[in-house]
Amino acid sequence: MTRRRIRLRERLSPRTPCSGLPAVVVGLVLLWMPEAHGAEPTSPTAHAASCRDSRLPPRSKQPWEEEPHLRLEVDVNGDGLVDVLEATDSLGSGFSSTNVQLTLGGSGVQLKAGEGFAFAAISALNPVPKELLDPRHRGALAWIEEALFDQICTVPDPSLAWLLDSTKRLTWIEGPPELPGSYAMHLPARRVAALRDVAYVEDEIDPKGEVWLFYGGGVHGYPPAEKGPVELARQKDRVLLGTAHGVILTNPERSRHAWIYVNPGDGGDIPDGLPSSLSKLRFPGITGARIEGDTAVIMLKSWKRPSQVRVNLNTGAILK
Repeated sequence: MTRRRIRLRERLSPRTPCSGLPAVVVGLVLLWMPEAHGAEPTSPTAHAASCRDSRLPPRSKQPWEEEPHLRLEVDVNGDGLVDVLEATDSLGSGFSSTNVQLTLGGSGVQLKAGEGFAFAAISALNPVPKELLDPRHRGALAWIEEALFDQICTVPDPSLAWLLDSTKRLTWIEGPPELPGSYAMHLPARRVAALRDVAYVEDEIDPKGEVWLFYGGGVHGYPPAEKGPVELARQKDRVLLGTAHGVILTNPERSRHAWIYVNPGDGGDIPDGLPSSLSKLRFPGITGARIEGDTAVIMLKSWKRPSQVRVNLNTGAILK
């Protein structure tokens, strides 16, 4: 069966719409609607301020169809001519995908791109087509991104920053932790080196190229963390909080915090017959945690990875 990939649509906070791009909407027709890198400076506030929401209306995914689910007539480059943006969504039991085609009215050139996500991985990497990196297509790139993703950000939230940090060192952030949402980032491929072995990657990635990183951070808010991180363990001035797929170190006052583990999932390679509860991230991957001296022992539910992860609470290093 052809693999399909899925984009998780989570409830996201309102963001400031993207501005400064040529965008004259002529007509809208909805055809169907139901390397080693250290920690990156981030905070929930900085992340939120870096995000833009898609200007396109939301679409519900359904089983794969040939016909496009969206057709938008828009002047993407300010030349006064009508360009046509079409998007086709597909949905399977473990994967789904969105494919976008933009036909430029002046030249007839067709620009194409696709994205996807797997239920079994918290992140996905999709290459950005080289033709979209041409400065002449800057406006087209923005519209294609917004047809592919509900939200695009330039700064990772603290949980994704932990995944991107190959050194896994402790990074303290002032204030209490916040649950992330789901969003995409457009990055040089070299910045996602730490994700190569854990993200869902179907198409070949040029190490010198650029990628769309989609982060399904909304799964952190699945039970038991619907209302926020829940306490897993406490010892003196150290408190471990858990989301459905992450663990956070904080203090009793929750005046500062640091992510110390994020369950990446199993990369999308699911054996036939494996129960959904062991593979899909709608089920919690963190089953508990305890503190042993200066070490956090985190219990996981996974068919592919070890059942425990040990983290040094002084440095953030994952212990062997």
